[in-house]
Amino acid sequence: MQPKKDVAEKQPVSELKAGDVGEKTIELKAVNCPDSMKKKVGELFPNQNVDTLSVLNVTQKTKNDMSAWNANMEIEWMAVSSGFVDSAIAACNALKSFGYWADFIDPSSGRPVSFICML
Repeated sequence: MQPKKDVAEKQPVSELKAGDVGEKTIELKAVNCPDSMKKKVGELFPNQNVDTLSVLNVTQKTKNDMSAWNANMEIEWMAVSSGFVDSAIAACNALKSFGYWADFIDPSSGRPVSFICML
C-alpha cells in the first residue's frame, strides 16, 4: 500500500535473514500479495485499498517437526509463536509510524489481529 506520508527513498529490502552465521533461523521476504488473498483481505478490511498490497512473509526454522504433534513440538511452538507475536506487533507499529496500514495473522488462531480486536 502507498504510505500516507513521505518516506525516505531507499533500496527496498526483499530478503533479510537473521541468526547465527552458520545457521539461519528467521527469514523475512516481501512479496506481492496473491489476488486470491487480496480478495479475502478486502472482505475483512473493506475500508482499505488492497490493490497494491504486499505481504511480509516470516518463516522461522524450528528444531522439531511442526507438522505432527508431540510434547517437544508443543513446547517449542509456544515459545516460537509468543516471540513471533511480539515481533509482529513491533513491526506493525513501525510500519504504521511511516503511514502504512499493517496487520498480521495470529499463528494460534489464523485470524488477523485487528479482526480479533474488533470482536
